[in-house]
Amino acid sequence: MIIRSQCFICMLTVLINAVSPLDTVEGVIGGSVVLPCSSAEPDVKVQDCIVFWRHNNSKIVYEIVKGKDSLAEQDQQYKDRTDSFPMEYSRRNFSIKLNKLQHMDTGEFNCFITPTDEYKTVQLIIKDQKRNPSINPGATINPGATIDSGPTIKKTSSSLHWLWILLPVAIVLVALIIIYWRKRKAPSFSGVTTEDKEH
Repeated sequence: MIIRSQCFICMLTVLINAVSPLDTVEGVIGGSVVLPCSSAEPDVKVQDCIVFWRHNNSKIVYEIVKGKDSLAEQDQQYKDRTDSFPMEYSRRNFSIKLNKLQHMDTGEFNCFITPTDEYKTVQLIIKDQKRNPSINPGATINPGATIDSGPTIKKTSSSLHWLWILLPVAIVLVALIIIYWRKRKAPSFSGVTTEDKEH
């Protein structure tokens, strides 16, 4: 029974992560991107937080321990390429900036915040640099316009947020119903002897 419940918890964790809100960030080779991550808990204190950034759930990208950067265990791939925003920590914003983007940076970046057990996934897509079309020397440029818009962040639709909430609840309810049903159907060995059955 214990093994079944552990398997169920593992399955539930995988399903929650599979439908968790996902930000997609796009960047170009050699450029920079900000990977967003913040805590939704209003009462969390920076001095109590430990934030782990991982690439594809394995490589150590960045760590923030009690309001201070901790880079001793940082993977060599990210040395001198990552920055954080210490002034934002008090606002529970633990986003990081990844510089000098490479193709090998493509993939999922996971942000874990303790002790609140919050988990965030950012999908990073790296594209080759595109040359800006040449500007006609005689053309006028609107002063408010920008030529290079930089990296973009695409958020998933709100329907996924509902799915993220409802799916785990439905799975837990189904599991509880199955467990309850099996307990009711189990044979009862409450001390009835064969002699009692004969009379």
